[in-house]
Amino acid sequence: MWWSKHSLLRTALLGCTLATASVVAGCGFQPMYARSNNGDGLKTALAAVDVAIIEDRSGQMLRNALERRFEQGAGNRVQKRFRLVVELSEDKVASAFRKDATNTRETLTLRAISTLEMGGKTIWRRPDSVVTAYNITPDHFSVEMAARDARERGIEQLANQITDSVAIFLKQNPNPTPLTTGTRP
Repeated sequence: MWWSKHSLLRTALLGCTLATASVVAGCGFQPMYARSNNGDGLKTALAAVDVAIIEDRSGQMLRNALERRFEQGAGNRVQKRFRLVVELSEDKVASAFRKDATNTRETLTLRAISTLEMGGKTIWRRPDSVVTAYNITPDHFSVEMAARDARERGIEQLANQITDSVAIFLKQNPNPTPLTTGTRP
């Protein structure tokens, strides 16, 4: 008796899985990193993006994270067709206080405005932001380490957002054209 109930559940689960797979296949779903019709994959398109220098230490960290993501799979063999320019800013705000008005938590907001250029002309522009936080304790060293860790987490998240946005743009626009002058993010 137990076996038949278990078998029935397994059969129903298999049926649901097959039905979901057929619906997804029928709607035109295609994985982002699948090869396109002309044989040029998204990894190759991402490897063709040159990341411009970004100011300050946080900018260097963001640039390194972006370069790691863009060159993944294709490496330096691909000729650079695009240039990604990122303006990065960060704000720290006290976000929690004790009764004596001393700060116990800070919120770090990283903001980036990314511009993708081709031939010196803007083809894509987008703002992104990430918010992280860390605790303020009496130990100065632990606060410095917590702030550094929050910044590193934020930069990795920002790099993921920017990479995903550029990947989606390049996947949807295999032959991008420059934006008109009045277009803003």
